[in-house]
Amino acid sequence: MTTGEAASHIAGLFSAIQEIREDGFEKSTADAKATADTIGVSSEFTPTTGRARKRMPGELAEDDARTFSKKDTLRIAVLAAVDRILADISKISSELREISLEFEFLSGKLLEKLSASELEECAKELSAKYPSDLNSEEFESEIASFKHQVLALIDDVATATPLDLLNFLHRRELEDVYPNIEIAIRIYLSLPVTVASCERSFSKLKLIKSYLRSAMGQERLSNLAILSIEHAFAKNVNFDAIIDSFAARKARKVLL
Repeated sequence: MTTGEAASHIAGLFSAIQEIREDGFEKSTADAKATADTIGVSSEFTPTTGRARKRMPGELAEDDARTFSKKDTLRIAVLAAVDRILADISKISSELREISLEFEFLSGKLLEKLSASELEECAKELSAKYPSDLNSEEFESEIASFKHQVLALIDDVATATPLDLLNFLHRRELEDVYPNIEIAIRIYLSLPVTVASCERSFSKLKLIKSYLRSAMGQERLSNLAILSIEHAFAKNVNFDAIIDSFAARKARKVLL
């Protein structure tokens, strides 16, 4: 799933939770009461008793303290939690949408719609954010030529996704002709929608590099981390061919 698709899904989730916030509390309360009555538990809120407030000398002892009922207190707590969820979802959605807009010109729809100069400007802005991966001048010249190649060789350009364009580059063996476009699309498609996999990677590192392995080098640590993270793939690797290749390179020739 790309960041653009994730942003759309999260926007739908935001609308659903917003609707729950408006009228979901009363419905949930009614369902909870029905369940409580079914299992023989009292479904009534206990009355709230006000606690006497200590007053200063000379202050009137009238009861002017305002207290909320148990139901109102529960409503306030629920709405506060829902508002926090909505705020977090809105932040995540806006961040994903911002990233998606940066790479949006690498889709068939915008390649067909935008002019060459507009595409070059988009390529220039994206190169400025990834200077170590993309060459700005080459990227700008590539995107103008790539637009015409896509329009000429892809039938339904408007529905082509970035993944379709990446497959098109490799199928036509054009990745050497448009290296910056290929790198940009790969960056976009490999951007994580969530950080759960990244958190798991850090957990693996703590297991691999313990205090007993404190002298381990960076290269060895990276290789062991990849093997541990991709253990499902590593289990299917045929090690016999690797061992034979290693033995052939490292075997000592004994002269008799």
